[in-house]
This record gives sequence, C-alpha cells and structure tokens, in this order.
Amino acid sequence: MWWFWRAAVPVLAAVLYANSAGHGFVLDDAAAVVRNADVAGAASWTGVFEHDFWGADVAGAASHKSYRPLTVLSFRLTHAAFGLDPTAFHVGNVALYAAVCALFHAFLARWCGRVVGSAGGFAASLLFAAHPVHVENVASVVGRADVLGLAGSLLSVHCYL
Repeated sequence: MWWFWRAAVPVLAAVLYANSAGHGFVLDDAAAVVRNADVAGAASWTGVFEHDFWGADVAGAASHKSYRPLTVLSFRLTHAAFGLDPTAFHVGNVALYAAVCALFHAFLARWCGRVVGSAGGFAASLLFAAHPVHVENVASVVGRADVLGLAGSLLSVHCYL
C-alpha cells in the first residue's frame, strides 16, 4: 500500500494541471519558444550556451542576461520531437511538475518522518502539489525554467541528506 502514498502526490499534480495541455502559447512563450532560433534548431547546439533565454547573444547589450541553457535545451528537444505543438510543451511541463512533486514528497518523507511523522510530510506534499502559487510556472511554457530549477534544488538537497 506504500506505493499508493508515493503515487498520490504526482498523480494529484498531473490531474490538477492536465487542463493546461489544451491551450496554446501565451505571452512570453512566443518570444522564448516560438520565435527563438535556439529552440527551433536554426542555431547550432553550442548557440544554446552562447545565448540568453530569449535567443539573444548573452554578451550583447540587448540581452536580458537570463542564462538558462538547460531550459532552452529542453525546449529544443521538445521541438525536435513534436514541432511547435503547444500541447507537447504543456504536457512536458505537467510531467516535469509531477516529477518535482514526487521529489518534494520523497524529500519530506525523509525529513519530516523524523520531525512530524510521515502523515505530516504527506499532507505538506499534497498542499505543495495543489497550491495555486504554482499555476503560472506549470501552465505557462516559459515557467519550465522555474520547475527545472526546483528539480535541481530538490535533487541536490535530497542527495545531501
């Protein structure tokens, strides 16, 4: 029965955000994904490491200096597999968020198990998965940068403990 508790958190996250899959690109998605030569594959693979999140030369004056090459690489892989289908990008965000919720639950199960018990960690994980503060990061394609950042942070802390 332990598998149910482990699966409940990412399943809840996926169910809550599944409706974002039917929507298109919005706001910053156009600049960061649709019109970005690094995402479309028009630029070289090394260009991803020379450009900012929006596709501008990171050393240039017009750059925002928002350097997120792993996010751009994930967009490029999604584009290579599915083209500019917004559904694929949204499903990727939902799947990544569900994985982050599973990581968060695993972290809390280890940490809170010692402090407030596993029920407290489970409740906190459910609250994390369902909290509306995450809507923008999951429903907006460019929010993948934040979800990937949290995934890296959780993996680091999880490995440390």
